[in-house]
Amino acid sequence: MEIKNLNFPTHEKVMHCKDKSSGLNAVISIHDTNFGKTCLGGCRMYPYSSDNEMIQDALELSRKMTSKNALANLCFGGSKCVIRGDPKKDKTEKLLLSMGKFINSFKGKIYTGQDSGISSEDVNLMAKETEYLVGRSQKSGDPSIPTALGIYFGLKGKKILVI
Repeated sequence: MEIKNLNFPTHEKVMHCKDKSSGLNAVISIHDTNFGKTCLGGCRMYPYSSDNEMIQDALELSRKMTSKNALANLCFGGSKCVIRGDPKKDKTEKLLLSMGKFINSFKGKIYTGQDSGISSEDVNLMAKETEYLVGRSQKSGDPSIPTALGIYFGLKGKKILVI
């Protein structure tokens, strides 16, 4: 597994991981930890056309997660994990375990979970290599329904009670 630091003045930490044995090509981007020393942002898998496109998406999404966490008054910074590949063709157990190791290398600085192309079953697999995950089926589960409700009520301008 080869992990390289990428320097971007707009972000606190951006790491690019390539693992030939599993086929993993991924980026973890930490935007800002002013609201919390631990960061929260999902993990997505998408067939990016280039590494540059993948990196730019990670940068933009982690920036948005900083805003989202701050607006929700959560004590988390913003981060995002992205995997380059077609989730329908390229996703394997070996790749997901390798992603779990990459996440674990941050030693709790980030927590990630389900996003586009990554299911709760995928998160369960990554959990064999790291504990820094949300959305496991036996724990908090699929976050898409609460996310959709939050968006709906946000668009309606209504306050909701989160339990």
